[in-house]
Amino acid sequence: MASGSTRVIKRMCTVCRALKDRTELIRLVKPTGAVQIIPNPDGSISGKGFYICRQADCLNKLQKDKRLRKNFSTKLTPETTAWLQEQLNSESAETAEISPTSCDEEVKDL
Repeated sequence: MASGSTRVIKRMCTVCRALKDRTELIRLVKPTGAVQIIPNPDGSISGKGFYICRQADCLNKLQKDKRLRKNFSTKLTPETTAWLQEQLNSESAETAEISPTSCDEEVKDL
């Protein structure tokens, strides 16, 4: 490995098990001594944490999955679920605004 090269650290979605860049995932954490799981978008809170994809499918499966209750002895609070839904909705709105033209239109431009 050459000196000066940077490593891109991948994280795994707890639900779909996909490896992605940390910026493509949402981090949730159960702080040390706490009972509830809370969102941790900047990664500054220490505790037992996990990542999920920024997709509604992963959020829905996470709520139904027993793995969360088994590993963390708790489930998502309504506040955390609402925050996650808000994040997913705001990202989908941003994507709709920025969406590129269709492939057919791009070919015509060439």
